Amino acid sequence: MACTARDLPATAAGWRGVFDALGRSVRSITTGQYTAGSNTLLLDVSGLAAGAYVCRVTAGADVASRTLLVQE
Repeated sequence: MACTARDLPATAAGWRGVFDALGRSVRSITTGQYTAGSNTLLLDVSGLAAGAYVCRVTAGADVASRTLLVQE
């Protein structure tokens, strides 16, 4: 399980997904409303091969990317 925290200034519609090193989408995780303030997003990495991935989170105009390293 991996997680990333986001601090949003206002409630906004959002999306998060995971991409491999070549930019291909490997998971579309969640769409929905994210509340203002601190949000912790959990990501189940089971089923992903070992390697580097990028987790991209959008919420309104806010976009953030985090690198995830998955180890076996």
